[in-house]
Amino acid sequence: MRLEPGAEQWDDPAFAPVLADFRRRFRNTNTEEGAVMDTVLAYVMDQAYTSSRRTLLSAFRRDEQVQRLIEHGVRELDVLRAQRPAVAAAMF
Repeated sequence: MRLEPGAEQWDDPAFAPVLADFRRRFRNTNTEEGAVMDTVLAYVMDQAYTSSRRTLLSAFRRDEQVQRLIEHGVRELDVLRAQRPAVAAAMF
């Protein structure tokens, strides 16, 4: 089974049954790896649904200034990525 990308959905309580099903499937493998993944998902779910992290992330996602700063950072990274081939070519 594949999940669509997007960490935002992991914080949505409606997504909890999907994660719970993955936990069950990992646990049922009866392997060390499955136990580790079950534990990781239990931690992620606890953080996503019961901690103050969810409230904090929600506030940041709605904050227009935070969004502008993120967009500004993305534009700066795009400029740096565009310059990288030119810098590499000049070095050789």
